[in-house]
Amino acid sequence: MQSSAMAGVALTLGAPITPIVGHKKPWFEISLAQWSFHRSLNRQQTPHLDNLDFARTAKTLGINGVEYVNTFFKTEARDEAYVTRMKQRADDAGVRSLLIMVDNEGALGHPNEKERRQAVQNHELWLRSARQLGCHSIRVNASSQGSREDQASRAADGLSKLCERA
Repeated sequence: MQSSAMAGVALTLGAPITPIVGHKKPWFEISLAQWSFHRSLNRQQTPHLDNLDFARTAKTLGINGVEYVNTFFKTEARDEAYVTRMKQRADDAGVRSLLIMVDNEGALGHPNEKERRQAVQNHELWLRSARQLGCHSIRVNASSQGSREDQASRAADGLSKLCERA
């Protein structure tokens, strides 16, 4: 419990996360999801955080990997120059872009085949953005309806089609 409290204090104070006492290197590294700052990124909380400054903010917390959320740059993702600036900012901060969490682009396991195809098409932008940022993956939603077997089949169909485009 004391360790948890100390970690909370370190994050609150903005101090870098340090290795466990007696270890020169952390046992594992953590990444920081943009959603952790959703109120600041959505300008609901002061100070406001600009999407382009997220990687630098992670670095000030001692975190070297970031996970983006598509809703924070949904319009800008269509602009390759903007995504290039995001990558450059992360590179300049010494932070790796790990993944993009993709929401509101359709259900890859939708019961209607046309809707599934549209969802796959909607996700292509995020495949391109992830590739441009150097991310290893995107996180998607493959929700469906019906029996377990039907849901599994539909999700596999949508995910397979998306993987073919990756």
